[in-house]
Amino acid sequence: MSESHASRAGLESAPTDAKPGTPQLGARLVLLLALSSALTYLWPHVFVAIHSGEGGVLWRRFWGGTELDWSFREGTAVVWPWNRVHVYDLTVQQLRVDVPVYTSDGLSVMTSVSARFSLDREHLPRLHKELGPDYVEKLVKPELMNSIRTMIGRYNSEQVYTHGELRLPDELREDFRARLEGQGIDFHEVLLVKLKIPERVQGAIQEKLVHEQEVVGERHVELRRRIEAAGLRAFESISGISALRWRALETTAEIAKSPNSKIVIVGTDSASLPVLLNSDLTSADVDATSERPEQRGE
Repeated sequence: MSESHASRAGLESAPTDAKPGTPQLGARLVLLLALSSALTYLWPHVFVAIHSGEGGVLWRRFWGGTELDWSFREGTAVVWPWNRVHVYDLTVQQLRVDVPVYTSDGLSVMTSVSARFSLDREHLPRLHKELGPDYVEKLVKPELMNSIRTMIGRYNSEQVYTHGELRLPDELREDFRARLEGQGIDFHEVLLVKLKIPERVQGAIQEKLVHEQEVVGERHVELRRRIEAAGLRAFESISGISALRWRALETTAEIAKSPNSKIVIVGTDSASLPVLLNSDLTSADVDATSERPEQRGE
């Protein structure tokens, strides 16, 4: 009885002694799973990809905050998981704004302006520290809108209509460039896409311009006639020949050079003007015409 009991006890205790490594294996699996989870979570915070056309700014949690002396270039940045890398787009960006502005005489003008710019890599850390990722809304867009209002506010409605598309783009370009200078943003171009004046104002300005051109044309004609009259008076005073007789003599000389057949009847006195006849006239017509001065004389 005792032997069978002992053997039975040995058989029952045998499986327990056969699995001494089971708790260690479970602990290893838990540790491996924890490490995998931690690595999966920390990987993007430790290895940060800086793609083509981008730059990165390092922020240290425990040592000084933003690194202002340098920035990450393209590639993979390796940092401690408690630090952060802020990635910025360094390629050319475009911003378009539609702004209602007022001229110097209070007319509302609808404008649409497009600006192209990019971030300066050398000043990227300073830009991140002072403006952050919202630099477009905080700096670029407000300065562009202020520049538009300032430039158009210098001119009245007529000047904007007549010279706006010629003068404003250059002035807007220089003003916007000056506003962004030293801000860590490289200016490329500003385009005046649309400049819309109310139609009723356009019609009034066009009518005024047409009237002014008509007045200028009339003044030009008047001035030309005055000059011609002064020239004729000077000619008559110097030559003693009236302008009408001089023109008649010029015409007679030109006809004499013409190959066509012409009959020229010259008056009997110095006050008479030449009479020009076609060669198709009959001899009776010519005789009747030549007799007229004599009849007047009688």
